[in-house]
Amino acid sequence: MIFSSNRLFVSRSEYSHYRCKQLEINSKIREKNLKNTPKTKLNKMKRYFFILLLSLYSVLSWGQTLEEFFIHGTNEYIQLNKEQRTWLLKRHKENKKEEPTLTIYQGNAEVVEYKENNLLTIKTSTQGNFSLKRWDLGANGVLFGMSFRVCSPVCDGWIKFISPQDKLPLTFPKVKITDFADSDTLFSEGWNEAELEKKIEIPFFHYEFTEGDTIKVYNNTPQFLSKENQSRLSKFWKRDVINYLFKDGEIEKQE
Repeated sequence: MIFSSNRLFVSRSEYSHYRCKQLEINSKIREKNLKNTPKTKLNKMKRYFFILLLSLYSVLSWGQTLEEFFIHGTNEYIQLNKEQRTWLLKRHKENKKEEPTLTIYQGNAEVVEYKENNLLTIKTSTQGNFSLKRWDLGANGVLFGMSFRVCSPVCDGWIKFISPQDKLPLTFPKVKITDFADSDTLFSEGWNEAELEKKIEIPFFHYEFTEGDTIKVYNNTPQFLSKENQSRLSKFWKRDVINYLFKDGEIEKQE
Protein backbone atom coordinates (compact mmCIF):
# COMPACT_ATOMS: atom_id res chain seq x y z
CA MET A 1 0.00 0.00 0.00
CA ILE A 2 1.40 3.37 -1.04
CA PHE A 3 0.57 6.48 0.90
CA SER A 4 0.32 10.01 -0.46
CA SER A 5 2.85 11.05 -3.06
CA ASN A 6 4.16 14.03 -1.13
CA ARG A 7 6.22 11.45 0.88
CA LEU A 8 4.99 12.64 4.24
CA PHE A 9 4.06 9.00 4.66
CA VAL A 10 6.11 5.89 3.82
CA SER A 11 5.33 2.42 2.62
CA ARG A 12 5.00 -0.48 5.02
CA SER A 13 8.28 -2.03 3.78
CA GLU A 14 10.13 1.24 4.29
CA TYR A 15 8.68 1.54 7.76
CA SER A 16 9.81 -2.02 8.61
CA HIS A 17 13.31 -1.26 7.40
CA TYR A 18 13.36 1.90 9.47
CA ARG A 19 12.23 0.01 12.60
CA CYS A 20 14.94 -2.61 12.12
CA LYS A 21 17.62 0.07 11.88
CA GLN A 22 16.23 1.81 14.93
CA LEU A 23 16.22 -1.43 16.94
CA GLU A 24 19.83 -2.09 15.92
CA ILE A 25 20.86 1.39 17.05
CA ASN A 26 19.00 1.01 20.35
CA SER A 27 20.66 -2.34 20.91
CA LYS A 28 24.12 -0.81 20.47
CA ILE A 29 23.22 2.02 22.83
CA ARG A 30 22.03 -0.45 25.50
CA GLU A 31 25.21 -2.50 25.05
CA LYS A 32 27.34 0.61 25.47
CA ASN A 33 25.41 1.68 28.56
CA LEU A 34 25.75 -1.81 30.00
CA LYS A 35 29.53 -1.61 29.68
CA ASN A 36 29.51 1.61 31.65
CA THR A 37 27.44 0.34 34.59
CA PRO A 38 29.17 0.37 38.00
CA LYS A 39 29.10 -3.43 38.13
CA THR A 40 30.73 -3.78 34.72
CA LYS A 41 33.37 -1.19 35.60
CA LEU A 42 34.08 -3.03 38.85
CA ASN A 43 34.56 -6.32 36.99
CA LYS A 44 36.96 -4.62 34.57
CA MET A 45 38.90 -3.12 37.47
CA LYS A 46 39.09 -6.54 39.12
CA ARG A 47 40.44 -8.01 35.88
CA TYR A 48 43.08 -5.29 35.51
CA PHE A 49 44.03 -5.62 39.18
CA PHE A 50 44.49 -9.37 38.74
CA ILE A 51 46.74 -8.77 35.73
CA LEU A 52 48.72 -6.25 37.78
CA LEU A 53 49.16 -8.77 40.59
CA LEU A 54 50.45 -11.35 38.11
CA SER A 55 52.92 -8.83 36.72
CA LEU A 56 54.06 -7.84 40.20
CA TYR A 57 54.46 -11.48 41.22
CA SER A 58 56.60 -12.16 38.17
CA VAL A 59 58.84 -9.18 39.04
CA LEU A 60 59.25 -10.27 42.65
CA SER A 61 59.64 -13.96 41.90
CA TRP A 62 62.52 -13.71 39.46
CA GLY A 63 65.93 -13.03 40.79
CA GLN A 64 65.72 -15.29 43.81
CA THR A 65 68.70 -17.34 42.70
CA LEU A 66 72.11 -15.94 41.84
CA GLU A 67 71.82 -17.01 38.20
CA GLU A 68 68.34 -15.50 37.75
CA PHE A 69 69.40 -12.18 39.21
CA PHE A 70 72.56 -12.10 37.10
CA ILE A 71 70.58 -12.75 33.91
CA HIS A 72 67.54 -10.55 34.59
CA GLY A 73 68.49 -8.01 37.25
CA THR A 74 71.87 -6.56 36.29
CA ASN A 75 71.02 -4.72 33.06
CA GLU A 76 72.11 -1.29 34.27
CA TYR A 77 75.26 -2.54 35.99
CA ILE A 78 77.02 -4.68 33.41
CA GLN A 79 77.22 -4.08 29.66
CA LEU A 80 76.10 -7.54 28.58
CA ASN A 81 72.65 -8.40 27.28
CA LYS A 82 70.61 -11.30 28.66
CA GLU A 83 71.64 -13.68 25.88
CA GLN A 84 75.33 -12.94 26.50
CA ARG A 85 75.01 -13.38 30.27
CA THR A 86 73.16 -16.68 29.77
CA TRP A 87 75.80 -17.86 27.32
CA LEU A 88 78.67 -17.00 29.70
CA LEU A 89 77.17 -19.10 32.49
CA LYS A 90 76.45 -22.01 30.15
CA ARG A 91 79.96 -21.88 28.71
CA HIS A 92 81.47 -21.97 32.20
CA LYS A 93 79.23 -24.74 33.61
CA GLU A 94 79.69 -26.94 30.56
CA ASN A 95 83.43 -26.18 30.56
CA LYS A 96 83.39 -25.21 26.90
CA LYS A 97 86.63 -23.26 26.99
CA GLU A 98 87.29 -24.06 23.36
CA GLU A 99 84.39 -21.82 22.37
CA PRO A 100 85.28 -18.17 21.70
CA THR A 101 84.74 -15.65 24.49
CA LEU A 102 82.78 -12.43 24.27
CA THR A 103 84.79 -9.34 23.43
CA ILE A 104 83.74 -6.13 25.19
CA TYR A 105 85.68 -3.09 26.34
CA GLN A 106 88.53 -4.23 24.10
CA GLY A 107 88.91 -7.38 26.17
CA ASN A 108 87.38 -10.82 26.67
CA ALA A 109 84.44 -11.46 29.00
CA GLU A 110 84.36 -14.75 30.88
CA VAL A 111 83.47 -16.31 34.23
CA VAL A 112 86.51 -16.44 36.51
CA GLU A 113 84.78 -17.69 39.69
CA TYR A 114 81.42 -19.33 40.29
CA LYS A 115 80.07 -20.75 43.55
CA GLU A 116 76.54 -21.95 42.86
CA ASN A 117 73.89 -19.60 44.30
CA ASN A 118 76.60 -17.85 46.33
CA LEU A 119 79.24 -15.95 44.36
CA LEU A 120 79.89 -15.09 40.74
CA THR A 121 82.76 -13.08 39.28
CA ILE A 122 82.90 -12.06 35.63
CA LYS A 123 85.95 -10.65 33.90
CA THR A 124 84.41 -7.95 31.73
CA SER A 125 87.65 -6.84 30.08
CA THR A 126 91.40 -6.97 30.55
CA GLN A 127 91.00 -4.23 33.17
CA GLY A 128 87.68 -4.84 34.89
CA ASN A 129 85.80 -7.39 37.02
CA PHE A 130 82.13 -7.59 38.02
CA SER A 131 81.14 -9.64 41.10
CA LEU A 132 77.74 -10.72 42.35
CA LYS A 133 77.10 -12.11 45.83
CA ARG A 134 73.89 -13.61 47.26
CA TRP A 135 72.77 -13.85 50.88
CA ASP A 136 69.73 -15.81 52.06
CA LEU A 137 67.90 -13.74 54.68
CA GLY A 138 65.17 -16.24 55.57
CA ALA A 139 61.87 -14.45 56.16
CA ASN A 140 63.37 -11.25 54.72
CA GLY A 141 64.00 -12.87 51.36
CA VAL A 142 67.39 -12.49 49.72
CA LEU A 143 70.03 -9.80 49.38
CA PHE A 144 72.36 -9.31 46.45
CA GLY A 145 75.65 -7.46 46.57
CA MET A 146 77.37 -6.18 43.45
CA SER A 147 80.85 -4.79 43.01
CA PHE A 148 82.74 -3.56 39.99
CA ARG A 149 86.48 -3.02 39.72
CA VAL A 150 88.38 -1.33 36.94
CA CYS A 151 92.15 -0.90 36.78
CA SER A 152 93.67 1.67 34.46
CA PRO A 153 96.26 1.16 35.83
CA VAL A 154 95.27 1.91 39.47
CA CYS A 155 92.26 -0.12 40.59
CA ASP A 156 89.10 1.65 41.72
CA GLY A 157 85.55 0.39 42.18
CA TRP A 158 82.10 0.61 43.68
CA ILE A 159 79.77 -1.61 45.69
CA LYS A 160 75.97 -1.75 45.83
CA PHE A 161 73.28 -3.87 47.52
CA ILE A 162 69.82 -4.76 46.20
CA SER A 163 66.96 -6.57 47.93
CA PRO A 164 64.26 -7.61 45.40
CA GLN A 165 61.63 -7.40 48.15
CA ASP A 166 63.03 -4.11 49.52
CA LYS A 167 62.90 -5.63 53.00
CA LEU A 168 66.52 -4.83 53.77
CA PRO A 169 67.76 -1.54 52.28
CA LEU A 170 71.51 -1.59 52.81
CA THR A 171 74.41 0.70 52.00
CA PHE A 172 78.08 0.01 52.58
CA PRO A 173 79.72 2.05 55.38
CA LYS A 174 81.72 5.04 54.17
CA VAL A 175 85.36 4.09 53.68
CA LYS A 176 87.99 6.78 54.34
CA ILE A 177 91.67 6.87 53.55
CA THR A 178 92.39 7.32 57.27
CA ASP A 179 90.87 3.88 57.93
CA PHE A 180 94.07 2.41 56.48
CA ALA A 181 96.45 4.71 58.39
CA ASP A 182 98.09 4.33 61.81
CA SER A 183 96.84 7.25 63.87
CA ASP A 184 99.71 6.89 66.38
CA THR A 185 102.31 7.23 63.63
CA LEU A 186 100.45 10.19 62.16
CA PHE A 187 100.47 11.89 65.56
CA SER A 188 104.16 11.15 66.23
CA GLU A 189 105.07 12.68 62.87
CA GLY A 190 103.07 15.82 63.59
CA TRP A 191 100.18 14.87 61.28
CA ASN A 192 96.51 14.27 61.93
CA GLU A 193 93.77 12.49 60.01
CA ALA A 194 92.34 15.70 58.56
CA GLU A 195 95.72 16.59 57.05
CA LEU A 196 96.05 13.15 55.46
CA GLU A 197 92.58 13.39 53.95
CA LYS A 198 93.41 16.84 52.59
CA LYS A 199 96.65 15.55 51.12
CA ILE A 200 94.84 12.68 49.39
CA GLU A 201 91.67 14.21 47.98
CA ILE A 202 90.74 11.27 45.74
CA PRO A 203 91.39 7.83 47.29
CA PHE A 204 91.22 4.62 45.24
CA PHE A 205 89.44 1.61 46.77
CA HIS A 206 87.99 -1.57 45.36
CA TYR A 207 85.72 -4.18 46.98
CA GLU A 208 85.88 -7.95 46.91
CA PHE A 209 83.28 -10.49 48.02
CA THR A 210 84.28 -13.84 49.48
CA GLU A 211 82.49 -17.19 49.59
CA GLY A 212 81.63 -16.49 53.23
CA ASP A 213 80.27 -13.28 54.78
CA THR A 214 83.50 -11.26 54.60
CA ILE A 215 83.82 -8.30 52.24
CA LYS A 216 87.35 -7.04 51.60
CA VAL A 217 88.18 -3.42 50.84
CA TYR A 218 91.56 -2.73 49.23
CA ASN A 219 93.40 0.57 49.41
CA ASN A 220 95.06 1.21 46.04
CA THR A 221 95.76 4.89 46.68
CA PRO A 222 99.54 4.59 47.26
CA GLN A 223 99.96 3.28 43.71
CA PHE A 224 98.48 6.52 42.39
CA LEU A 225 100.85 8.78 44.32
CA SER A 226 104.09 10.19 42.99
CA LYS A 227 107.24 8.35 44.05
CA GLU A 228 108.05 11.22 46.38
CA ASN A 229 104.70 11.04 48.14
CA GLN A 230 104.76 7.24 48.17
CA SER A 231 108.01 7.37 50.08
CA ARG A 232 106.83 10.18 52.31
CA LEU A 233 103.52 8.57 53.28
CA SER A 234 104.50 4.90 53.31
CA LYS A 235 105.24 4.94 57.06
CA PHE A 236 101.66 6.02 57.80
CA TRP A 237 99.95 2.97 56.31
CA LYS A 238 98.81 0.42 58.86
CA ARG A 239 97.22 -2.00 56.39
CA ASP A 240 96.31 -2.42 52.74
CA VAL A 241 93.08 -4.35 53.27
CA ILE A 242 90.16 -3.93 55.66
CA ASN A 243 87.72 -6.79 56.29
CA TYR A 244 84.04 -6.08 56.76
CA LEU A 245 81.55 -8.68 57.97
CA PHE A 246 77.93 -9.00 56.87
CA LYS A 247 76.03 -10.19 59.92
CA ASP A 248 72.36 -10.01 60.96
CA GLY A 249 71.53 -7.62 58.13
CA GLU A 250 74.33 -5.17 58.93
CA ILE A 251 77.92 -4.62 57.82
CA GLU A 252 80.55 -4.28 60.52
CA LYS A 253 84.20 -3.33 60.15
CA GLN A 254 86.61 -5.90 61.59
CA GLU A 255 89.48 -4.36 63.54
